[in-house]
Formats: sequence, C-alpha cells, structure tokens
Amino acid sequence: ATRAWRWRGILSSRDFWAPSLALAAVSGICQAIVITLVPYGVQLGFAAPAAALLISGFSVCAALAKVLAGFLADRVAQRTLLITGCILMIAALLLLCSATSYGAILASSGIAGAALGCVLPTAGARQLTAMLYLASSLPRDLVSAITPALVDE
Repeated sequence: ATRAWRWRGILSSRDFWAPSLALAAVSGICQAIVITLVPYGVQLGFAAPAAALLISGFSVCAALAKVLAGFLADRVAQRTLLITGCILMIAALLLLCSATSYGAILASSGIAGAALGCVLPTAGARQLTAMLYLASSLPRDLVSAITPALVDE
C-alpha cells in the first residue's frame, strides 16, 4: 500500500513546489538581509557596533521563532507555518524599505528572523517525510545499506 514516487510525479506536484519555493524565497531573502544589514545601517549613520547589533536581533528572533514553530508544527498545519513565515517576511521587507530609525530597522530585522524561524521547522519535517517516502519505494537491500549513513547514532 506504499506509494512509489517517480521524479516526474514529484516535480509536477504542487505539494512539492509551493513549500519549496516559500522556503527558498524566505531563506534567500534572509541571507540577503543579513549580508546587507550592517552596511545599510552604517550608510544610514548608525555606528558600526550598533549596526552589527541588528544581526544579533535577527538571530535571537530566528532562534526563538524556531523553537516556537517547532512546538507549533505538531499542533497546526505546516501550511499555516509557511504562510505565516511568508507574511512575516513581507512585513519585514515593507518595514525595512520605509524605515530610517534604528528601532524600526531593528524591528524589521527581528521580524525577518521570525519569518525564517517559521519556515525552517517545516523544511526539516518535509525532508524527513521525503526520506521516508523514498525509503519506502527503494529496494530493501539498498535501504539497509544507506540507512546507517543517514541516521546518526
């Protein structure tokens, strides 16, 4: 009763592309924000240490959001977490584009971190699900050969 996955079926599936593109967009934008946050802050006239603190705000919010989203991942649909992450990223970008004060830019970097924290736990769950589906469609001898390489003991 297990479903054998084929590449064509996976690559033509909305269930693959929608979460993958959401994760790619949010994580890519977060990387761009982290890379440009300090130079942008310095360009706006903030001291270099204060501008570097913006990255710390991003990191703290991302860490807290990952813990919260990991907790929520068992209680709400993964789609809800992905949509929340996308909405938070849009809010962070809108605030970042219009902000000139340090507090507003710190808030936008924190919101961007929270967006990343919302989408990353769903990525881990999707990878585990994909690995389980892949394992169910592979020959038994191959699965027993690669399992030790995939599972840390």
